[in-house]
Amino acid sequence: MTPEEMQVLQRAVTLSEENNKILLSMRNAARWGRVWGFVKFVIIVGPLVWAYFYFQPFLNQIGTMYSQLQGIQGATQTQNKDLQDALKNIKQMDFKQFDLKSLNPDQIQNKK
Repeated sequence: MTPEEMQVLQRAVTLSEENNKILLSMRNAARWGRVWGFVKFVIIVGPLVWAYFYFQPFLNQIGTMYSQLQGIQGATQTQNKDLQDALKNIKQMDFKQFDLKSLNPDQIQNKK
């Protein structure tokens, strides 16, 4: 081998060693990136999962109270409708048949 070929071969070996170091550092960086990505995921999602299980009984109680309130609201609406129907019936009544002017106050007291 000529000295020039030896020099080219030595340069190729040096470049491949540098390339190997760079590739190893890139692989390590990717590995650490995956590890830190998983850690960040656990840090973000972990408290959310914990909070869900911690507050689940309270949320169930709130849901039960809400459905009870809806039941009360439905009963109130039914009572309101019944009251409106009663008022409508009272408005339709003919009060002219009752002659209140002809009644004596003494008669009213005697009926009590």
